[in-house]
Amino acid sequence: IKNDLNGTLEINGGNFTNSKEGNIQNAYITTINGGNFKNKAGTNHIASVYVGGADAPYSIGETTINDGTFEGGTIIAEGAEAGKASMTVNGGSFNCNFSNSSGKSGYESGVVSINNGSFTIGTWAVLQSIAGFLTEDASITAKARNGFMNMNCEEPIIFNAQEVTLDLNGQTLRYMGSSSDVFEIRSGNVSMSNGKITTTKYNSDADPYGGISVSGNASLTIEDIQMESSSTCFAVADQGSLTIRNSTVKADKYAVTSNATNSEQNITVTMEDSEFSGNTPVLLNIPSTITVDRCTITGETQGMVVRGGNATITDSNITLTIEGSIEDNKFFADYFDTSDWGQGNTVNVAALTIGNKLEGSYQYPTSVSLKGNTTLTVSGEAESLFPVVYAHANSEDGLGVTFNYDGTVKFVGTHEPQCEYGSSNIVVNGEPFTPATEQNFHLISNTEIKSSKKAGRPAGSESGRPPVNLIQ
Repeated sequence: IKNDLNGTLEINGGNFTNSKEGNIQNAYITTINGGNFKNKAGTNHIASVYVGGADAPYSIGETTINDGTFEGGTIIAEGAEAGKASMTVNGGSFNCNFSNSSGKSGYESGVVSINNGSFTIGTWAVLQSIAGFLTEDASITAKARNGFMNMNCEEPIIFNAQEVTLDLNGQTLRYMGSSSDVFEIRSGNVSMSNGKITTTKYNSDADPYGGISVSGNASLTIEDIQMESSSTCFAVADQGSLTIRNSTVKADKYAVTSNATNSEQNITVTMEDSEFSGNTPVLLNIPSTITVDRCTITGETQGMVVRGGNATITDSNITLTIEGSIEDNKFFADYFDTSDWGQGNTVNVAALTIGNKLEGSYQYPTSVSLKGNTTLTVSGEAESLFPVVYAHANSEDGLGVTFNYDGTVKFVGTHEPQCEYGSSNIVVNGEPFTPATEQNFHLISNTEIKSSKKAGRPAGSESGRPPVNLIQ
């Protein structure tokens, strides 16, 4: 159907199938309220076109889709002048691409606005096009079709101020781009479920290292997802909120982390019925509300680091597995005696590390509560060198450490003491702790550390190997 100059077209139902050209070409005003549209030609499916020139008064190229099912081809808006033709999607079911430009000579970009709808994702490019055209108030659902994730992706997806529900439908999304993130959740509420996301390296030309970032006032919910990254899986910033349920998160560095470059942040992290592993699986170093329920956390340098905010850990297992012999690890235990904490996981080695020891930075209080059947463990041949819990507090009043644990909580490890408190301004189960000397604690240099079999020693060690990258 061609709606020509100065024409008004309204479609309320019917079946439309093309074999050579597009189904609908609109030059003036078209409204689609229903119908089944199939494109078998691989060309533009629904096209909104602004002609311009002498015909400009009769060619506004305005198309509105309120409902219907659309399969194949591309829904597009373009014209003789940029920003003239428009395509507004308020509802419907879509298994097709969206574009604001065909790239043909003489055609400029139009305006595509997606407010609502249900989308079947056939390729990564389709998901990118949909995300790019979502309005601030958009509310959509999207589901990957079988076989979709066989196509690798190289550019991140950015969600900004939308309500987005993404079902991966059991598929695997492989990210091979150079950006640090495969998804950037900048605002709005996004949920992802039922599939696998991996950003590990797949070929010599790609070096992905990141995962999913949540910033602004955005909220992200992850459920029934396997997530793998050759660096970091999830990073939360600003006033962002992250919830992970029934998932497995595996990272070379951090499974869940934050960035302390801005102290005016207050994030929320909720972890339920999930497994986390990595060098330091959980590292949160800004004011945070942290809830961990029925989770398993396994690390190689620390199990969990809480460097600010309030953490409640219930019915969970946090394990630090020390690789190597006592001789391999003694350097770290001895090296920690003189230096302040640094960035990233440049803090004491323990299953759970709490608080701060760096004047002028990370100046906020830390509170951690262990409840129920929670077990903290340090294991390995060199386990006696490292405590199960290590805490150090800021010196200023109101910026200290509060540590509480139920009688049902278990600490497993051979270091004496199992829970080591390296400063004053620490309250343990309601009782202030005062060390015999505030110099009797284990500290780390300003170099991110890895387990002894994984990487070189910190800068300044006799090995001379360079340190790995930091996350602040």
